[in-house]
Amino acid sequence: MAITSVGYDGSVGESVWGGLAARFGSPEPGVAGDSDLDVTLAGGDAVKVAAGTAYGWGVSDTTGGESVTLTRPPSGARHDLIVLRRDWTTNTTALFVVQGGTERVLPETLNQPGVRADQPLALVQVPSEGSLVISDDLRVTHGTAAV
Repeated sequence: MAITSVGYDGSVGESVWGGLAARFGSPEPGVAGDSDLDVTLAGGDAVKVAAGTAYGWGVSDTTGGESVTLTRPPSGARHDLIVLRRDWTTNTTALFVVQGGTERVLPETLNQPGVRADQPLALVQVPSEGSLVISDDLRVTHGTAAV
């Protein structure tokens, strides 16, 4: 299922912005709820990204759930990052796999806000043989604050 985005050029009117503004209380990207865009194993070389809404850098994205296939390394294991990639040159958002290295760390090649930005969802250990392992859930949720 395709990702529906609101917040890119030409996609927001006053009524839509009113609903979006409440989600953007934090400068950090996040997901709307605890189960939104949760990454789970789908079998074989794939992971499933659950349905839900994510937001960041002025854009809100909703998906009905999608699978992402990872590529296995020829030997050993690699830690790949599942991200929501926002691209302001094409006004689109897509799920993307950023291939990492042998260490369990975020890849240094992440895009930062500007032309393109990557919102981390999960770090997945991808062995050359055997089962994938979701090693880290990197989604962020924001709650309301009171004074």
